[in-house]
Amino acid sequence: MRLTPLAGLLFVAALFTSASASAEAAKTYPGDFQAKVAYVSDGDTITVSLPSKKTVRIRFANVDAPEKTQPYGLEAKAHLLSILKGQEVRILVHETDRYGRAVAEVFFQGVNMNRYVVQHGLAYVYGRYNVDPHIVALERVAKQNRIGIWGIPDADRVYPWDYRDRMRNK
Repeated sequence: MRLTPLAGLLFVAALFTSASASAEAAKTYPGDFQAKVAYVSDGDTITVSLPSKKTVRIRFANVDAPEKTQPYGLEAKAHLLSILKGQEVRILVHETDRYGRAVAEVFFQGVNMNRYVVQHGLAYVYGRYNVDPHIVALERVAKQNRIGIWGIPDADRVYPWDYRDRMRNK
């Protein structure tokens, strides 16, 4: 089949537009990449530096850590900082959230850090968004053993999503 010059030009333009859009998306958040941890925002958000020196904010998938102004919020951040600051991690991106952060699983030396923070009582399973069936059992054990956030008296423990709602509605 022969294309007319105009049809051929439109075909090439469509291919170029599609290919450049896909390449740009892949550059923004490739599905699986290595990066160095540049900053730890809190117990479930880090910023990584790519070889190009571009930084990307990463929100841990499946979990929600206490806000820094909540009980155990600063401890969760400090614990994650002591492990990850300056370290090379593997990022497995699931999606991009409404704030432009890559929502991802983070691996350090083969350890799934999303599961780690739950297992060590540094974060809750974010039931509304959780897609990891194994992480729920880790939370159950941490809760039974009163590890980390689970050691806070029940009356003083507020889930981060409820805390944010309260702050918004003040």
